[in-house]
Amino acid sequence: MIINLIPTNGTVLLTLIYLEPVERPEAYAPFYALTPVFEQTGFMTLFTPDSKLYGELAALYSTDPEVAAISALQAGTVIAAVQPVSASAVWAGRESNDGTGNELGLQAVNQTCWTVTVSWWNAEDDEAAYAAAASLARKIRAAAVAAGASLEYIFMNDANFDQPVIAWYGEANVRRLRAVQQRAYDPGLVFQNLVRGGQKIPQ
Repeated sequence: MIINLIPTNGTVLLTLIYLEPVERPEAYAPFYALTPVFEQTGFMTLFTPDSKLYGELAALYSTDPEVAAISALQAGTVIAAVQPVSASAVWAGRESNDGTGNELGLQAVNQTCWTVTVSWWNAEDDEAAYAAAASLARKIRAAAVAAGASLEYIFMNDANFDQPVIAWYGEANVRRLRAVQQRAYDPGLVFQNLVRGGQKIPQ
């Protein structure tokens, strides 16, 4: 199950994934009377989530003043995406043919990527939106730490501009990326120094 919570307009996007190639699983019978807006078939390996922590985070989204502050902005929207990553996916990477399949430094445990996305319309609201989003992220992290479920990891695709993503991949992986950069792709650090934006390898 993958959940996208959109508390600013009271919407929940729920993705249910069945682990067998069955067109209409009996387990989903309660949903068959509904008319779907969108339907898709795919395959994924999932894990059992921490229902207590999920409940705490759902409550946070319904009562948190930061969500209300973002909602008050023109076109202010908060989306929380909950995506599982199984330990087997990490092990598959580590067992790749060349032995370099874990550049991202993932721990081989069942885990959940919890992403907060915030959008708004006016540039003059940037400071307020950034502050509210950062405060909400800190509360989510604190809840995960308190539940003993926090992993020291930031996912590049969903990272904020001020998060040192590559540094979170671990010292060994950073050294390897730096060596590849210097040996093969950018020995003069032209792209490192001149290309604007993006995540750069720590030097």
